Amino acid sequence: MRCVPRPVLLLGLLLLAGACDRAPTHAADGSPSAAAPRFYTNATTICTNQAVPSGYVILSAFGSYGCPYYSPSGMNAYNIAIPGTQEDVCSNSPIPSGYVIQGTNNGASCPGYSPSGRNMWIIKIPGMYETVCGNSPVPSGYIVTSYTSSVACPGYPNNAKNIQRV
Repeated sequence: MRCVPRPVLLLGLLLLAGACDRAPTHAADGSPSAAAPRFYTNATTICTNQAVPSGYVILSAFGSYGCPYYSPSGMNAYNIAIPGTQEDVCSNSPIPSGYVIQGTNNGASCPGYSPSGRNMWIIKIPGMYETVCGNSPVPSGYIVTSYTSSVACPGYPNNAKNIQRV
């Protein structure tokens, strides 16, 4: 095994850290870019018979031997985490304060999956102006300015609202 001199190793680590700091995982305004990978440092698993803690969302569901009501084809556990700026969450997930529902999605990892259905919400922290689904909460500090339609939301047409920060 070949040893690398300590000063060379430290310099290499500093250069690597500097390159990672400038990696394009954030847009110019500081928000995560669409291509940014999402690493959950606050993720955990709970059984479905427990309440989801405040501020957390359900990212997926699965069968776990460690939770009550296990069956090979059932979902009796949730992967949960504090959401990022924008997140796809299971439609049975609570929506944290300050977030809006911007659309729907479909995923086999959430309860209620069917190939033609929608069983996930796309949630996000709203900007100054947003079009949100009609069933979306309106965060504190925002007002509804008009009603509209969005193909991304359930119940099209007349199924969305425009909100504005005040």
